[in-house]
Amino acid sequence: MMENKITKAKAIKLGQLFKINFKIVPFKEFLFGLNVELEHGKINKRTNVSNNNLLITTKIALAHLEEDPRYYYHLKKMEMQSEKYYKMHKKPNIYIH
Repeated sequence: MMENKITKAKAIKLGQLFKINFKIVPFKEFLFGLNVELEHGKINKRTNVSNNNLLITTKIALAHLEEDPRYYYHLKKMEMQSEKYYKMHKKPNIYIH
């Protein structure tokens, strides 16, 4: 089972394994992204894609970072806006009962 949070040391090893250019992708962005993508593991059986496999989790993060090396910076801003919105509005259930 994968740990609940990916450490800096583990992220450094993953960065080396996948040959990430930290001059382009800020290390903090990579580390944050790895931890965000843990949500695609065993946390929720409906959305479990990675089954807590650290290499798959890293590939999910890299797919986003290839789109934009600051992908998670923008995601964080969007999630803050979403939280603000749902403080004032009821969040809908996306599943059919």
